[in-house]
Amino acid sequence: MRLLFLPYNPVTDSHDIDETAEESPQQHAARVYHHKAKSLKMPGLRGQRPSADLDPFNAYCLPDQAQMVHEMLDHAVSYQWSLFAADDWPGSLLAAKKSVMDTAIRSPLCFYTLVYTGAAHKAFHQSPSVDNSKSAVLRLTSKPEAIKSLRIALQSKASALSDEVVFAMAMLAIVSCGERVTAAEKREKRTMSAQQDGQFYSSQEYEWRYMRAVVEIVKMKGGLHTIWLPGLAFALASFDIHTSIMFQRKPSFPLLMPSSPVISSWPTSHLGSVASQRCPNLATGFDFLADLDLAPALKLLHVLRDMRGLIITFDSYQRGDRREAPPIRMIIFARNQNQHELLTLPDLSEELFSSSSSSVHAAKNPTLLRKCRALAAYELCRLCAFVFQVTVLLPNLHDNIDVTIPYAERVKRCLQHATTTDVCLRRDQTYPLLLL
Repeated sequence: MRLLFLPYNPVTDSHDIDETAEESPQQHAARVYHHKAKSLKMPGLRGQRPSADLDPFNAYCLPDQAQMVHEMLDHAVSYQWSLFAADDWPGSLLAAKKSVMDTAIRSPLCFYTLVYTGAAHKAFHQSPSVDNSKSAVLRLTSKPEAIKSLRIALQSKASALSDEVVFAMAMLAIVSCGERVTAAEKREKRTMSAQQDGQFYSSQEYEWRYMRAVVEIVKMKGGLHTIWLPGLAFALASFDIHTSIMFQRKPSFPLLMPSSPVISSWPTSHLGSVASQRCPNLATGFDFLADLDLAPALKLLHVLRDMRGLIITFDSYQRGDRREAPPIRMIIFARNQNQHELLTLPDLSEELFSSSSSSVHAAKNPTLLRKCRALAAYELCRLCAFVFQVTVLLPNLHDNIDVTIPYAERVKRCLQHATTTDVCLRRDQTYPLLLL
């Protein structure tokens, strides 16, 4: 809803307010309104609202801005924060939008950052036929102002660890090349890729120095739980998990909450549910992990069983079964926690390689042979779980060969060690279906 403020001067615009007046204030307001509405229909004037209509009270920290600045700011506040909502409750997204608007009102740093990222976001989602030349100029001018404001804020003890700095630095890190953003050639239709504006965020060139700085600032603040800006902690945790999968490293932040209680609370997780009955044997082939006499293997089995619940629930959602399946945002939230649990499992590949290449041949030492086979099975299952996550549950990364090729190379190396004449995993009847 937009408000149109109409000036009224009783001295010059109409007669005194009495019964004999030729034009009352209400009549004058109606006349001015219809005159403006008619002028907006004239060629060349349509859509050219004065900036005062967008910010009539000069509420922003930087008043008297051009109309396009206000339009991009309005777009940023209205459409860019679906990533900040961890659930489908309307209040969650509204709280994020309100807080973002508040930061733009009081902080020049957030004001310029929102104008810059909002213009990039709108350019990405607009039709390729739209002329974005003015938007490109605005992005070129607002980005340096945002970076300048960030430097000033970082030099102040009062603001260096503020949520505004964390928010602005994270957005500038994600949309580091927003001045080069163009309209998407096709719209993402895969559910997990399209949700929470995944297509936009996964298409950006990140400034990793800024992202590392964001992590350090949050740690200096005391952790994600010290961030008051609604949804920002959830968004940072999501980016931390997804970039950890990209670079095959441990997450920088601790787990927000275990995935198991969330997944088990859904009707789809009940054994008698229609969703569970569709695929009763899903993931049962990993049960041998419990017999490996390897503590991390048992933890991996728990993670895989939770992943099974995610797959069943997501399949139910895709089928349109809203009676059993939870909202997609809850599925994504649980997916992120499950991915965090998978990332924190120990990497035993080096132990596998050193054991299998030992001077003592595994074939001549039953204990060493059993250990090598257990390590090989564990690593293959762990790495393949990542491959499945990237392929099905986080498909935005599947399109990035810089992510998929390193995983493929690691799986290949593990397979080579698992199928050597010394280890020869195929001969062990504990894993009859693992290498099919």
